[in-house]
Amino acid sequence: MLLLVLLLTQGPQGPQGSQGPIALHSGQVITRSARVLRRTYRISGVVIRGDNMTVDFAGATLQGTPADTAIRIDGGKNVRIIQARARGYKVGILARGTRNLTLEDNDLSYNWKPRLFSLVEHESLVDWLSFHHNEKDEWLRFGAAIYLADVAGGKIVENGAVQGMNGLLVVRSNGLSIRGNNFSFNSGLGVGLYRSSYDTIVHNWIDYNVRGYSHGFYSRGQDSADLLIYEQSSHNVIAHNSLTHGGDGVFLWAGQTTMDSGSGGANDNLIDQNDVSYATANGVEATFSRTRLPKIAPGETNTACGAATASKQGSWAMTSEIIAPASRSSTGRTTSSAETVSCMILSLSSSGRTRSSLPSGAIRNTTTRAAATIASATTSSSAIA
Repeated sequence: MLLLVLLLTQGPQGPQGSQGPIALHSGQVITRSARVLRRTYRISGVVIRGDNMTVDFAGATLQGTPADTAIRIDGGKNVRIIQARARGYKVGILARGTRNLTLEDNDLSYNWKPRLFSLVEHESLVDWLSFHHNEKDEWLRFGAAIYLADVAGGKIVENGAVQGMNGLLVVRSNGLSIRGNNFSFNSGLGVGLYRSSYDTIVHNWIDYNVRGYSHGFYSRGQDSADLLIYEQSSHNVIAHNSLTHGGDGVFLWAGQTTMDSGSGGANDNLIDQNDVSYATANGVEATFSRTRLPKIAPGETNTACGAATASKQGSWAMTSEIIAPASRSSTGRTTSSAETVSCMILSLSSSGRTRSSLPSGAIRNTTTRAAATIASATTSSSAIA
Protein backbone atom coordinates (compact mmCIF):
# COMPACT_ATOMS: atom_id res chain seq x y z
CA MET A 1 0.00 0.00 0.00
CA LEU A 2 2.83 2.41 0.88
CA LEU A 3 4.54 1.66 -2.46
CA LEU A 4 1.32 2.41 -4.34
CA VAL A 5 0.94 5.76 -2.58
CA LEU A 6 4.53 6.73 -3.48
CA LEU A 7 4.00 5.81 -7.13
CA LEU A 8 0.82 7.84 -7.36
CA THR A 9 2.50 10.83 -5.67
CA GLN A 10 5.55 10.84 -7.92
CA GLY A 11 3.70 10.31 -11.18
CA PRO A 12 4.99 8.50 -14.26
CA GLN A 13 8.25 10.46 -14.48
CA GLY A 14 9.59 9.70 -11.04
CA PRO A 15 10.90 12.15 -8.41
CA GLN A 16 11.58 15.76 -9.41
CA GLY A 17 14.92 16.13 -11.14
CA SER A 18 15.12 12.47 -12.29
CA GLN A 19 12.79 12.58 -15.31
CA GLY A 20 13.96 11.12 -18.60
CA PRO A 21 14.50 13.07 -21.84
CA ILE A 22 11.47 15.09 -22.91
CA ALA A 23 10.00 15.92 -26.31
CA LEU A 24 8.99 19.50 -27.03
CA HIS A 25 5.74 20.98 -28.30
CA SER A 26 4.54 24.52 -29.05
CA GLY A 27 3.84 26.60 -25.97
CA GLN A 28 5.32 24.06 -23.59
CA VAL A 29 6.25 25.42 -20.14
CA ILE A 30 9.30 23.76 -18.55
CA THR A 31 9.46 24.31 -14.79
CA ARG A 32 12.29 22.04 -13.68
CA SER A 33 15.60 20.67 -14.89
CA ALA A 34 15.25 18.58 -18.02
CA ARG A 35 17.12 17.05 -20.95
CA VAL A 36 15.52 17.34 -24.37
CA LEU A 37 15.34 14.54 -26.91
CA ARG A 38 17.65 15.44 -29.74
CA ARG A 39 15.57 15.98 -32.87
CA THR A 40 14.20 18.85 -34.98
CA TYR A 41 11.05 20.49 -33.56
CA ARG A 42 8.96 22.70 -35.84
CA ILE A 43 7.26 24.67 -33.07
CA SER A 44 6.39 28.23 -32.09
CA GLY A 45 8.65 28.03 -29.05
CA VAL A 46 8.85 26.99 -25.38
CA VAL A 47 8.87 28.80 -22.03
CA ILE A 48 11.36 28.24 -19.20
CA ARG A 49 10.00 29.23 -15.77
CA GLY A 50 11.53 28.35 -12.43
CA ASP A 51 14.55 28.47 -10.12
CA ASN A 52 17.72 26.41 -9.80
CA MET A 53 17.30 24.54 -13.04
CA THR A 54 19.27 23.40 -16.08
CA VAL A 55 17.60 22.72 -19.41
CA ASP A 56 19.95 20.75 -21.65
CA PHE A 57 18.68 20.84 -25.23
CA ALA A 58 21.38 18.29 -26.13
CA GLY A 59 21.74 19.69 -29.66
CA ALA A 60 18.01 19.61 -30.44
CA THR A 61 16.98 22.11 -33.15
CA LEU A 62 13.95 24.38 -32.84
CA GLN A 63 12.65 25.54 -36.23
CA GLY A 64 10.26 28.49 -36.26
CA THR A 65 9.00 31.59 -38.06
CA PRO A 66 9.71 35.34 -37.83
CA ALA A 67 6.58 35.70 -35.69
CA ASP A 68 7.97 33.53 -32.90
CA THR A 69 10.52 33.37 -30.08
CA ALA A 70 12.26 30.01 -29.73
CA ILE A 71 13.03 30.01 -25.99
CA ARG A 72 11.45 32.45 -23.54
CA ILE A 73 12.84 32.61 -19.99
CA ASP A 74 10.40 34.21 -17.54
CA GLY A 75 12.12 35.45 -14.40
CA GLY A 76 13.63 32.87 -12.11
CA LYS A 77 17.10 32.54 -10.65
CA ASN A 78 20.04 30.24 -11.29
CA VAL A 79 18.71 29.23 -14.71
CA ARG A 80 21.03 27.48 -17.18
CA ILE A 81 20.30 26.84 -20.86
CA ILE A 82 22.79 24.74 -22.82
CA GLN A 83 23.20 23.21 -26.29
CA ALA A 84 20.07 24.67 -27.89
CA ARG A 85 19.84 25.24 -31.64
CA ALA A 86 17.31 27.69 -33.10
CA ARG A 87 16.61 28.60 -36.72
CA GLY A 88 14.18 30.98 -38.42
CA TYR A 89 12.85 32.83 -35.36
CA LYS A 90 12.54 36.56 -34.74
CA VAL A 91 14.30 35.99 -31.39
CA GLY A 92 16.30 32.92 -30.43
CA ILE A 93 16.42 33.32 -26.63
CA LEU A 94 14.51 36.05 -24.76
CA ALA A 95 15.09 36.38 -21.00
CA ARG A 96 13.37 38.88 -18.69
CA GLY A 97 14.04 39.54 -15.03
CA THR A 98 16.25 36.49 -14.50
CA ARG A 99 18.93 36.42 -11.80
CA ASN A 100 22.14 34.52 -12.43
CA LEU A 101 21.42 33.34 -15.94
CA THR A 102 23.80 31.05 -17.82
CA LEU A 103 23.62 30.58 -21.59
CA GLU A 104 26.28 28.17 -22.79
CA ASP A 105 27.13 26.46 -26.08
CA ASN A 106 23.93 27.49 -27.87
CA ASP A 107 23.86 27.93 -31.65
CA LEU A 108 21.31 30.61 -32.56
CA SER A 109 22.36 31.26 -36.14
CA TYR A 110 20.33 31.84 -39.31
CA ASN A 111 17.39 33.48 -37.63
CA TRP A 112 15.26 36.24 -39.15
CA LYS A 113 16.64 39.46 -40.60
CA PRO A 114 14.80 42.05 -42.71
CA ARG A 115 15.49 42.30 -46.40
CA LEU A 116 17.69 45.12 -47.68
CA PHE A 117 16.44 47.65 -50.19
CA SER A 118 19.92 48.73 -51.23
CA LEU A 119 21.17 47.35 -54.51
CA VAL A 120 24.71 46.67 -55.66
CA GLU A 121 25.04 50.05 -57.36
CA HIS A 122 22.53 52.05 -55.32
CA GLU A 123 22.20 52.60 -51.55
CA SER A 124 18.70 52.94 -50.07
CA LEU A 125 18.29 55.20 -47.03
CA VAL A 126 15.54 52.87 -45.84
CA ASP A 127 18.27 50.45 -44.72
CA TRP A 128 19.79 52.86 -42.18
CA LEU A 129 19.37 51.70 -38.59
CA SER A 130 18.48 53.65 -35.44
CA PHE A 131 19.07 52.31 -31.95
CA HIS A 132 18.50 55.60 -30.12
CA HIS A 133 15.36 54.52 -28.26
CA ASN A 134 14.65 51.29 -26.40
CA GLU A 135 12.69 52.21 -23.28
CA LYS A 136 9.78 50.15 -24.61
CA ASP A 137 11.82 47.36 -26.20
CA GLU A 138 11.86 49.06 -29.57
CA TRP A 139 14.99 47.06 -30.41
CA LEU A 140 12.87 43.92 -30.58
CA ARG A 141 11.52 45.08 -33.93
CA PHE A 142 14.91 44.14 -35.35
CA GLY A 143 15.02 40.68 -33.77
CA ALA A 144 18.06 39.09 -32.13
CA ALA A 145 19.69 35.77 -31.46
CA ILE A 146 19.68 36.64 -27.73
CA TYR A 147 17.73 39.45 -26.06
CA LEU A 148 18.27 40.01 -22.33
CA ALA A 149 16.11 42.50 -20.40
CA ASP A 150 16.54 43.25 -16.68
CA VAL A 151 18.85 40.30 -16.15
CA ALA A 152 21.03 40.52 -13.03
CA GLY A 153 24.29 38.58 -13.16
CA GLY A 154 25.24 35.51 -15.10
CA LYS A 155 27.38 34.12 -17.90
CA ILE A 156 27.00 34.19 -21.68
CA VAL A 157 29.74 31.81 -22.81
CA GLU A 158 30.69 29.98 -26.02
CA ASN A 159 27.48 30.72 -27.91
CA GLY A 160 27.29 31.24 -31.66
CA ALA A 161 25.03 33.49 -33.72
CA VAL A 162 25.80 34.27 -37.36
CA GLN A 163 23.83 35.29 -40.45
CA GLY A 164 20.99 36.96 -38.52
CA MET A 165 20.07 40.57 -37.80
CA ASN A 166 21.61 41.04 -34.33
CA GLY A 167 23.68 38.74 -32.14
CA LEU A 168 23.33 39.67 -28.45
CA LEU A 169 21.25 42.62 -27.20
CA VAL A 170 21.65 43.49 -23.50
CA VAL A 171 19.08 45.86 -21.99
CA ARG A 172 19.09 47.11 -18.39
CA SER A 173 21.17 44.05 -17.50
CA ASN A 174 24.17 44.30 -15.20
CA GLY A 175 26.97 42.10 -13.96
CA LEU A 176 27.18 39.74 -16.93
CA SER A 177 30.29 37.90 -18.07
CA ILE A 178 30.21 37.67 -21.89
CA ARG A 179 33.12 35.52 -22.94
CA GLY A 180 34.24 33.29 -25.80
CA ASN A 181 31.21 33.83 -28.06
CA ASN A 182 31.01 34.21 -31.83
CA PHE A 183 28.53 36.92 -32.85
CA SER A 184 29.68 37.58 -36.42
CA PHE A 185 28.39 38.04 -39.97
CA ASN A 186 25.15 39.71 -38.86
CA SER A 187 23.34 42.52 -40.65
CA GLY A 188 22.97 44.91 -37.70
CA LEU A 189 24.87 44.49 -34.43
CA GLY A 190 27.13 41.85 -33.01
CA VAL A 191 26.57 42.96 -29.41
CA GLY A 192 24.46 45.92 -28.23
CA LEU A 193 24.24 47.42 -24.72
CA TYR A 194 21.45 49.74 -23.55
CA ARG A 195 21.38 51.04 -19.96
CA SER A 196 23.62 48.12 -19.03
CA SER A 197 26.60 48.51 -16.72
CA TYR A 198 29.32 46.53 -14.98
CA ASP A 199 29.34 43.90 -17.72
CA THR A 200 32.54 42.19 -18.88
CA ILE A 201 32.96 41.52 -22.61
CA VAL A 202 36.23 39.69 -23.27
CA HIS A 203 37.75 37.25 -25.76
CA ASN A 204 34.84 37.22 -28.20
CA TRP A 205 34.73 37.02 -32.00
CA ILE A 206 32.42 39.85 -33.08
CA ASP A 207 33.35 40.46 -36.72
CA TYR A 208 31.69 41.38 -40.02
CA ASN A 209 28.55 42.86 -38.48
CA VAL A 210 27.90 45.28 -41.30
CA ARG A 211 25.45 46.58 -43.87
CA GLY A 212 25.56 49.51 -46.24
CA TYR A 213 28.66 48.31 -48.06
CA SER A 214 28.96 47.51 -51.74
CA HIS A 215 32.55 47.43 -52.90
CA GLY A 216 33.32 50.28 -55.24
CA PHE A 217 29.90 51.92 -54.91
CA TYR A 218 29.10 52.88 -51.28
CA SER A 219 30.51 52.12 -47.84
CA ARG A 220 28.77 54.05 -45.07
CA GLY A 221 27.84 51.17 -42.75
CA GLN A 222 24.29 52.46 -42.10
CA ASP A 223 24.92 52.52 -38.31
CA SER A 224 25.71 48.83 -38.07
CA ALA A 225 28.45 47.93 -35.58
CA ASP A 226 30.29 45.03 -34.06
CA LEU A 227 29.76 46.48 -30.57
CA LEU A 228 27.23 49.17 -29.63
CA ILE A 229 27.37 50.87 -26.19
CA TYR A 230 24.36 53.16 -25.77
CA GLU A 231 22.33 55.20 -23.29
CA GLN A 232 24.03 55.37 -19.88
CA SER A 233 25.84 52.04 -20.23
CA SER A 234 28.80 52.58 -17.91
CA HIS A 235 31.65 50.83 -16.09
CA ASN A 236 31.86 48.00 -18.60
CA VAL A 237 35.09 46.21 -19.49
CA ILE A 238 35.66 45.52 -23.20
CA ALA A 239 38.97 43.77 -23.76
CA HIS A 240 40.75 41.34 -26.09
CA ASN A 241 37.88 41.07 -28.57
CA SER A 242 38.06 40.78 -32.35
CA LEU A 243 35.85 43.60 -33.65
CA THR A 244 36.86 43.76 -37.28
CA HIS A 245 35.13 44.50 -40.59
CA GLY A 246 32.06 46.04 -38.95
CA GLY A 247 30.13 49.15 -39.84
CA ASP A 248 31.88 50.54 -36.76
CA GLY A 249 34.15 48.43 -34.60
CA VAL A 250 32.85 50.09 -31.42
CA PHE A 251 30.05 52.68 -31.44
CA LEU A 252 29.60 54.41 -28.06
CA TRP A 253 26.95 57.10 -27.53
CA ALA A 254 25.91 58.82 -24.30
CA GLY A 255 22.20 58.47 -25.01
CA GLN A 256 19.12 60.60 -25.52
CA THR A 257 18.91 61.26 -21.77
CA THR A 258 22.26 63.07 -21.93
CA MET A 259 21.29 64.91 -25.10
CA ASP A 260 18.14 66.22 -23.36
CA SER A 261 19.59 66.96 -19.91
CA GLY A 262 23.27 67.62 -20.54
CA SER A 263 24.25 65.19 -17.79
CA GLY A 264 25.18 61.53 -17.51
CA GLY A 265 26.64 59.56 -20.37
CA ALA A 266 28.03 56.14 -21.19
CA ASN A 267 30.92 56.75 -18.80
CA ASP A 268 33.99 54.99 -17.42
CA ASN A 269 33.98 52.09 -19.84
CA LEU A 270 37.39 50.44 -20.13
CA ILE A 271 38.25 49.64 -23.76
CA ASP A 272 41.55 47.78 -24.01
CA GLN A 273 43.41 45.65 -26.55
CA ASN A 274 40.62 45.13 -29.06
CA ASP A 275 41.14 44.68 -32.80
CA VAL A 276 38.92 47.18 -34.63
CA SER A 277 40.54 46.88 -38.05
CA TYR A 278 38.88 47.27 -41.44
CA ALA A 279 35.74 49.05 -40.24
CA THR A 280 33.55 50.44 -43.00
CA ALA A 281 33.01 53.70 -41.07
CA ASN A 282 34.96 54.04 -37.79
CA GLY A 283 37.10 51.66 -35.83
CA VAL A 284 35.88 53.38 -32.67
CA GLU A 285 33.27 56.13 -32.48
CA ALA A 286 32.67 57.51 -28.97
CA THR A 287 30.61 60.62 -28.29
CA PHE A 288 29.65 62.77 -25.30
CA SER A 289 30.95 60.36 -22.67
CA ARG A 290 33.92 59.79 -20.39
CA THR A 291 35.96 56.78 -21.47
CA ARG A 292 38.88 55.06 -19.74
CA LEU A 293 41.87 53.85 -21.71
CA PRO A 294 44.88 52.11 -20.17
CA LYS A 295 48.16 53.97 -20.03
CA ILE A 296 50.29 53.26 -23.09
CA ALA A 297 53.59 51.68 -22.22
CA PRO A 298 56.79 53.20 -23.64
CA GLY A 299 57.55 51.77 -27.05
CA GLU A 300 53.98 50.49 -27.53
CA THR A 301 53.56 49.62 -31.20
CA ASN A 302 49.95 48.52 -31.44
CA THR A 303 48.29 51.93 -31.17
CA ALA A 304 46.40 54.14 -33.59
CA CYS A 305 46.57 57.84 -32.74
CA GLY A 306 45.34 60.92 -34.55
CA ALA A 307 42.23 61.69 -36.53
CA ALA A 308 42.34 59.35 -39.48
CA THR A 309 40.03 59.07 -42.40
CA ALA A 310 38.48 55.75 -43.36
CA SER A 311 41.14 53.34 -44.51
CA LYS A 312 41.96 49.67 -44.66
CA GLN A 313 43.05 49.79 -41.04
CA GLY A 314 39.84 51.50 -39.96
CA SER A 315 39.43 55.02 -38.65
CA TRP A 316 38.13 56.35 -35.40
CA ALA A 317 36.04 59.32 -34.44
CA MET A 318 36.09 60.50 -30.84
CA THR A 319 34.44 63.48 -29.16
CA SER A 320 34.54 62.08 -25.64
CA GLU A 321 36.73 62.94 -22.70
CA ILE A 322 39.42 60.28 -22.39
CA ILE A 323 40.56 59.61 -18.82
CA ALA A 324 43.95 57.96 -18.51
CA PRO A 325 44.83 56.25 -15.21
CA ALA A 326 46.31 58.33 -12.41
CA SER A 327 50.06 58.06 -12.06
CA ARG A 328 52.47 58.49 -9.17
CA SER A 329 55.20 61.10 -9.20
CA SER A 330 58.74 60.53 -7.95
CA THR A 331 57.60 61.75 -4.54
CA GLY A 332 54.91 59.08 -4.36
CA ARG A 333 52.09 61.59 -4.69
CA THR A 334 49.21 60.52 -6.93
CA THR A 335 48.69 62.93 -9.80
CA SER A 336 45.76 63.04 -12.18
CA SER A 337 46.46 62.43 -15.84
CA ALA A 338 42.96 63.16 -16.99
CA GLU A 339 43.08 64.79 -20.36
CA THR A 340 41.55 64.71 -23.78
CA VAL A 341 43.75 62.55 -25.96
CA SER A 342 43.47 61.25 -29.48
CA CYS A 343 44.47 57.65 -29.05
CA MET A 344 42.87 54.22 -29.16
CA ILE A 345 44.61 50.99 -28.35
CA LEU A 346 44.26 48.15 -30.84
CA SER A 347 45.40 44.57 -30.67
CA LEU A 348 47.37 44.80 -33.90
CA SER A 349 51.03 44.09 -34.40
CA SER A 350 53.40 44.08 -37.34
CA SER A 351 52.89 40.34 -37.67
CA GLY A 352 49.10 40.65 -37.78
CA ARG A 353 46.48 39.39 -35.37
CA THR A 354 47.16 36.55 -33.02
CA ARG A 355 44.25 34.43 -31.87
CA SER A 356 43.92 31.30 -29.82
CA SER A 357 42.23 28.35 -31.48
CA LEU A 358 38.46 28.42 -31.60
CA PRO A 359 36.74 26.58 -28.76
CA SER A 360 34.64 23.56 -29.50
CA GLY A 361 30.88 23.56 -29.91
CA ALA A 362 28.73 26.34 -31.28
CA ILE A 363 31.58 28.78 -31.95
CA ARG A 364 33.63 26.54 -34.21
CA ASN A 365 30.57 25.34 -36.10
CA THR A 366 29.12 28.79 -36.77
CA THR A 367 32.48 30.25 -37.74
CA THR A 368 33.13 27.49 -40.25
CA ARG A 369 29.73 27.89 -41.88
CA ALA A 370 29.91 31.68 -42.01
CA ALA A 371 33.42 31.67 -43.45
CA ALA A 372 32.30 29.29 -46.16
CA THR A 373 29.39 31.59 -46.99
CA ILE A 374 31.63 34.63 -47.31
CA ALA A 375 34.25 32.74 -49.31
CA SER A 376 31.65 31.75 -51.86
CA ALA A 377 30.46 35.33 -52.38
CA THR A 378 31.92 37.74 -54.92
CA THR A 379 32.75 40.75 -52.78
CA SER A 380 33.41 43.07 -55.68
CA SER A 381 29.89 42.72 -57.04
CA SER A 382 27.72 42.08 -53.98
CA ALA A 383 26.09 44.27 -51.35
CA ILE A 384 26.56 42.95 -47.83
CA ALA A 385 23.26 42.11 -46.16
